[in-house]
Amino acid sequence: MMLSETLAAAVNRRSIGLIEEFRAHVEECRQHHGQTDEHLIFAGWAIQKIASLQLAAAAAIRDLTPEEQERRILAASAAQDGDQ
Repeated sequence: MMLSETLAAAVNRRSIGLIEEFRAHVEECRQHHGQTDEHLIFAGWAIQKIASLQLAAAAAIRDLTPEEQERRILAASAAQDGDQ
């Protein structure tokens, strides 16, 4: 999949923001919780991010009928298959 320059720049900004957020989280864990293992800190942080994404996705489709949910999932899958 080829990203437009605008989308690529947005993804880059989001990535930088996530890295900065993680670094701040590492410092908080070190200062307030005595945790220094960055792999363990990252695992906990990533799990929190994944849980947040799952909740956001559930909220986004909550009001859709099951048929519309399926239609959108299949359309997204087909679009992704076309990119490969």
